[in-house]
Amino acid sequence: MAAPRRRRRRRRPGRAPPGRVDRPRPRGPRRCRPRRARGEPARRRPAWAGRTDLRRGRWRRDRRRGRGGPHRLARHHDGGVMSARVLVTGGVRSGKSRHAESLLLPPHLDDQAPVTYLACGPQRDDPDWAARVRAHRDRRPAAWTTLESTDAAAALTAASGPVLLDCLGTWLTAQLDELDAWESPQEQWEAELDARVDALDTAWRAAPHVVAVTNEVGWGVVPAYRSGRVFADRLGMLGQRLARSATRVDLVVLGQVLTIKDQR
Repeated sequence: MAAPRRRRRRRRPGRAPPGRVDRPRPRGPRRCRPRRARGEPARRRPAWAGRTDLRRGRWRRDRRRGRGGPHRLARHHDGGVMSARVLVTGGVRSGKSRHAESLLLPPHLDDQAPVTYLACGPQRDDPDWAARVRAHRDRRPAAWTTLESTDAAAALTAASGPVLLDCLGTWLTAQLDELDAWESPQEQWEAELDARVDALDTAWRAAPHVVAVTNEVGWGVVPAYRSGRVFADRLGMLGQRLARSATRVDLVVLGQVLTIKDQR
């Protein structure tokens, strides 16, 4: 009768067989790392190594949505000042002003932020225009400060908090009115207008937090009158210039927002 066959015990992973001393093999990602030599200082763990919320993607998602503390639209750090320049464009009655106002309200911005509404248009003796201005004013929070000035560069420079500039079209109209550019030859007013645009662009780049509204007037036919062509050309060039240095550009069509540039 044959002797019963001895059953061989399975060795557990990471343990040495009987009679031999062996170090357990590292498991997981450590197996891919080179072994540290004796006497070599231990490597520093990165700051995000202990953050379990990174595995769930919450931190990255919150950064994309702008949940990072006060002044949540502020994205870029330059010389100790958080800066954000948002340009909102669209056609007439597209909802661009309402969208621009929403960017300076919770959850995009804190309630404590001292927002200045910069109205750049001149006063008009037009009942319809006055009704539109009154509707915009009633829609804005009561805590906002309203400043009416055609010198947008000086207003942006003096502002200490977020600014809503509404809008570049009315600002340009005021400048062309002051320079009598509608009927005068271009050589008489072009240099002065370019200087004012340069000043506005400089203040725009240096502003800590500004949302500007502009108009899309070049999608239709070429205006039949010289004044319309001057306005459309100059407003288009002004919008392109500010968009180049903007951290974000939103296009509003039929109340729908399309972000066409985002450097957050």
